[in-house]
Amino acid sequence: MKIRKVIVLMLFCLSLSGIASAQIMDRTIVQKKDTLATIPYCAFSLGWTFPYGEMGRRYEPFMDLGFDIGVKTRSNWVFNANFGFQFATDNVKIKNEILKDIMTTGNDPFLIGEGGTNAGVVASNRNLSGKVAVGKVFPLGIFNSNSGLLVSLGAGYLQHQIVYSTSSEKAHQLEGDYRRLYDRQMRGPMVSGFIGYMYFGKYSFANFYIGLQFDQAWTQMTRKYQADLRSGDTKVYSDRMITLKAAWIFQFYNPTSQRIYY
Repeated sequence: MKIRKVIVLMLFCLSLSGIASAQIMDRTIVQKKDTLATIPYCAFSLGWTFPYGEMGRRYEPFMDLGFDIGVKTRSNWVFNANFGFQFATDNVKIKNEILKDIMTTGNDPFLIGEGGTNAGVVASNRNLSGKVAVGKVFPLGIFNSNSGLLVSLGAGYLQHQIVYSTSSEKAHQLEGDYRRLYDRQMRGPMVSGFIGYMYFGKYSFANFYIGLQFDQAWTQMTRKYQADLRSGDTKVYSDRMITLKAAWIFQFYNPTSQRIYY
């Protein structure tokens, strides 16, 4: 019985304090609002890329590392330059197709190393990209006007190729310049789109963006000769990628906040 009275008394006191707080807040509500500001920044990004089109026929998904340098203006336009490096380990789908003439025949073909056994060839993609982009931040609330939905479009250049290594022993067939006969190096222009969320907080370490990046490149082989093709290849290929991407932003300027009294 005493416990019930204590609980009722506590609830009554909480109710009174809530009413009193509401009356005070009615007169002096204080909320913080970000001031729209020009914010130069740099960012380091990490992503996971799903290739499709011709690139999807060649590669399994791979990692994406990036570096951005840019600026968000007072009108929430975002201008940036991005440099990317994409990679994986043993994710080339067409390895056996390219190396078929120097591998053994059978259900499980392999490349014979200098010791006469399986050299353990590993074929991985390596991509380099660079682009510039312009976007717009659409705030989702009035009290964080520097943050919100980010939509951007960009253009740049992409290079991707196959890098070979051996895990067991050396294979002279893929040493030195011989690797270039099988590396499928491709280059070409690229357009890129991004949609996600960009956040600028009060502190320089509490800033990020996250979202989806869509890339379309038109690439052409740079090598004049590939051994398995017995020639070069002048065809223009359509390479496409979707990347789930997140970045940690370091801003060079902290926008101040102002108090608004109602």
